[in-house]
Amino acid sequence: QLYAAAERRLTELTTVQRVAQVINSTLQPTELFQTIVNRISADFGYSLVSIYLHSGDGLELQAYVAR
Repeated sequence: QLYAAAERRLTELTTVQRVAQVINSTLQPTELFQTIVNRISADFGYSLVSIYLHSGDGLELQAYVAR
């Protein structure tokens, strides 16, 4: 159980590092958001990941992945 928790934490930190690299390498928000949702989906095995930004009185979908 301790090993599984450490492994999960390593995956989380690795994902944060990869996302930070993308942030530093691109100025295109669309590409950035899509890379982030793809990375989270792949690293954590989530079948649906999306990013929304606040826009006016609502939310606007920026990127998603559905597997």
